Amino acid sequence: MSTVRVAFYKGKGRFFDKLIKWWTKSDYSHVELLLGSEMFSASSYSNLVRWTFHNRDESKWDYYDVPTERPLTKELVKSLVGHKYDWLGIMFSIVVPLGLHSSNKYFCSEICSDVLYTLGADIEGIPNKMSPNDLAEEILYV
Repeated sequence: MSTVRVAFYKGKGRFFDKLIKWWTKSDYSHVELLLGSEMFSASSYSNLVRWTFHNRDESKWDYYDVPTERPLTKELVKSLVGHKYDWLGIMFSIVVPLGLHSSNKYFCSEICSDVLYTLGADIEGIPNKMSPNDLAEEILYV
């Protein structure tokens, strides 16, 4: 058994962060999977799925360790890095819940929940319909 550290952003953030928190009635606007000091996620600010350093103000984040059957590795997700951010997916899956999304673009909670599911975490929600708050609830209450 392994664990994956998941980080949920609760800081004030920019306009898009405030909009996500308001729309989802949540404290969270973004989620990342951590591997040491690096993080994996889809970023609306870079418009990409990426690996980068997680040098952040820890008071703006909540961290949870999620049990998984396999560990998170860069090798496992390298084919996803560089894919575009799914602006239409977030709009039509979370804001207007029609469930529409791209098969090769991602938003943060979608890609993080999909990877956690692939690693064997007990995640029951549908990745392309999950907000950061939905994923946090899955982690805390499932």
